[in-house]
Amino acid sequence: MEGQRISLQNTSNNLQIFNYTRLSDDVQILQVPLLPGQRKIIFAETDSLSYNSVTSPIDILGIRVFGGPITSKKPNVDLGITNITCLDNDEYIYQINFIYKPFQLSGSYKLQVFMDGNWEDVKSFSGPTSTTYFISLTAKISVLLPLKSYQYRIIDTTIPTTSLGSNSIKTFNTPSCHIAGLYVNDFDTILSATTEQNDLLTFASDNGITTLYLYDLTGIIGDNTTKTSLKSFNVLAKNNGILKMGGISGSQNRTIGLTPTSYSRLQFNNESSGNERFDIFNLENEFWIYTGSGDPVQFSTYTTWLSNITSTLNTTTTDFDVYIGNVYDPTSGYTREQVATNLVTKVDRIMYAMYIPTSGFTAPQWGLNYIDEKLQYLSNAAFSASIVTDIVIIFHGGEDYMHSYFESHSFQEAYANVVNSYQNSLSITNKSSIRFVGYFIYAYQQVKDII
Repeated sequence: MEGQRISLQNTSNNLQIFNYTRLSDDVQILQVPLLPGQRKIIFAETDSLSYNSVTSPIDILGIRVFGGPITSKKPNVDLGITNITCLDNDEYIYQINFIYKPFQLSGSYKLQVFMDGNWEDVKSFSGPTSTTYFISLTAKISVLLPLKSYQYRIIDTTIPTTSLGSNSIKTFNTPSCHIAGLYVNDFDTILSATTEQNDLLTFASDNGITTLYLYDLTGIIGDNTTKTSLKSFNVLAKNNGILKMGGISGSQNRTIGLTPTSYSRLQFNNESSGNERFDIFNLENEFWIYTGSGDPVQFSTYTTWLSNITSTLNTTTTDFDVYIGNVYDPTSGYTREQVATNLVTKVDRIMYAMYIPTSGFTAPQWGLNYIDEKLQYLSNAAFSASIVTDIVIIFHGGEDYMHSYFESHSFQEAYANVVNSYQNSLSITNKSSIRFVGYFIYAYQQVKDII
């Protein structure tokens, strides 16, 4: 019988789960990823699309259970997470896959998830005791939960759960659809030592960091040897879980200048390829504390830089964002409203510093009272321009700031508290014109000893 190629889809939102070939009413061929490459596995379908609801915030969208002979040599193994889809309302959809071989001769099983201190039933199924099962679960969950993982398990209902052993439990580490970033100071020192590079990437992996912004680049780019090392490090980072690499600069010239002594991030990208390049250029110049000359520059110069950098990068795939600590021009040449308008219309993202001590980071405000006035200027400006402005919150991990908080709380938890406080705020208007897209930690040297 000739097979028919179809898509197995979730009935709630048409999310494609797998492509598979139906050979008959009883047998399908599924393409299941098993490293290295893919392997064909034949199953007989034993259950239709049905599932039990579980405790909020996990929303089980669909589950399929297939049973049959299997060529895998590792039964009862989690095949991994696929099809992670980020939604606009701070949620994502994920799929978790299992291969399960019954422990004993029994035909009644349950898939469970551990939530709120209890194992909750997700799906009950039954079948021949000689069957190996492939289970594919599709679920939706909030990305703002201060939780790092969920656990799933499959149990034989005739065996006491105390006898199952840890090999029945599969842990799903929740990925974040939001930016999880780290400023890397003293990077010139880190680049010179392989051990330091590995320590940085291990720290990032252990703490869910997926974006790195690098300091000390001008000297590195200005030397051919260290410039080559930087290219290699960017590739290494991308091969070890880092999704985006950012190059920090303090001026227009160091960002996009093309003179022989600019040593700019754009020059570096032009001389590099693929994962050697920076994905993002970040401008740091504290115009709000301009004192009359030198660095930092006055806002009239700064906003010209924004226009020129944005215009140049429009012909590239490189993003551009800025760090700010106030919406203010000390020369009084621009009103706060005008400063806000220039910011929201000329950059891809605004990195806003919430540099407060642990004592100020308490419920219910969670530090929002330190920055709500500035956020109001930005949200008003975005609303007037009919745009939505992306905001990244920067936490300072130094001893005088939130170092002690992070000794017992995760970065993600701090971020979730701020976002939830903003969403619950009754004083800020035009809130929908600001979209929180992630957090950054300043900086690696300040927090590497505590997490």
